[in-house]
Amino acid sequence: MKKSNDVVYVKESTVRKVERGFPWLQRSDCRWPDGIVPGSVMEIRTQEERVLGMGMVNPKARFPVKMLSQTTNPIDEKFFRERLDRAWAYRDVLEIDSNARRWVHGEADGLPGLIVDWLDGHAVIQVRNLGMERLKPIWLPIVAERCVSVFEKSDMAGREEEGMGDYIRQLHGVTPDRVEITEDGVKFLVPIRDGLKTGHFLDQRNSKRRLAELVKPGDKVLDCFCYTGGFSLAAGMKGATCFGVDVNPVAVESARENARLNGLQIPYIQGNAFDYLVDSAAGLGPYDWIILDPPAIAKTKDKRDSLKWGIWKLVNDAIPVLAPGGRLVVCACTAQMSVDACWDVIQLAAGDRGVRMVLEEVTLQDLDHPAAAHFPQSLYLKCLWVRRAE
Repeated sequence: MKKSNDVVYVKESTVRKVERGFPWLQRSDCRWPDGIVPGSVMEIRTQEERVLGMGMVNPKARFPVKMLSQTTNPIDEKFFRERLDRAWAYRDVLEIDSNARRWVHGEADGLPGLIVDWLDGHAVIQVRNLGMERLKPIWLPIVAERCVSVFEKSDMAGREEEGMGDYIRQLHGVTPDRVEITEDGVKFLVPIRDGLKTGHFLDQRNSKRRLAELVKPGDKVLDCFCYTGGFSLAAGMKGATCFGVDVNPVAVESARENARLNGLQIPYIQGNAFDYLVDSAAGLGPYDWIILDPPAIAKTKDKRDSLKWGIWKLVNDAIPVLAPGGRLVVCACTAQMSVDACWDVIQLAAGDRGVRMVLEEVTLQDLDHPAAAHFPQSLYLKCLWVRRAE
């Protein structure tokens, strides 16, 4: 039996949560011995010495324990191969018309802190905690077996609290600066090195497909926070007249190139979408569709009010340039905002403008970004489709 100084002990009120599969433990949930190496894999037990599993432990982190398994089997090559193969097999049966997929979705796939996007044979990874970073020599060769190249884009804010710096580097093979992928017949050149996150937002694939199903030839579409043109390209391929705006110059140039790649003429404007809706949008409106897909500005509860204000502001300023009967697609990319909370903000903005808005449907992240029952935070992306009912 392991000695107590090799073990993390969990308080009784938290045991049931761990047994149900929730992977994060707060500081108040557990105690660990002094002097452990941050990022170590340790055994997790109850106060009565009953084994709960194995977890990665970093006393510096906001959630210092991330559970890996509910057994004491070694966290070794066999463990990672089983998890990675299982994640790949799950995506293999999904009906996704694309040569790109999210292969590993962190905690939802039983690999806390690891993100792997597979883009036509090139993997782009993010490592979000120190434990997974220390385990990289085990799992990286297994990832590389299915890939021409592996590139790391670990530059998210959460790494600082784990005691890690940013890493942007080649790990295996040679990754082009841009990789061409397709989604439902639309071509994209993904800016791997200079783009945001892993270069492409695969999670919006099904919402872009839904827009392509609903839009009519000649509809006028404004794509705010357009990034590399996802929604506007999908609508443009169906004959809509589209415009896009984004503050990121790399994104705007990529969107323009993607439009040319697909034989489309779409004006993409570099600018702040908040300002554009107020100062410039009316000159090209009114619009039949306005896409509002702002970046995730509320990763924690204390930022939730800022996100609510941002969505209220966008909806409030979009309504005057939305045609009667036109639709808004309002996206909240964070677990910190529920569908109900987002709808409340939209209703408030509509009321302030004196218009009636009708919620017609909701789309979520695509299926290769699974929303796992054991980890509610894995359901993060919600898109509300609302119509101006006048």
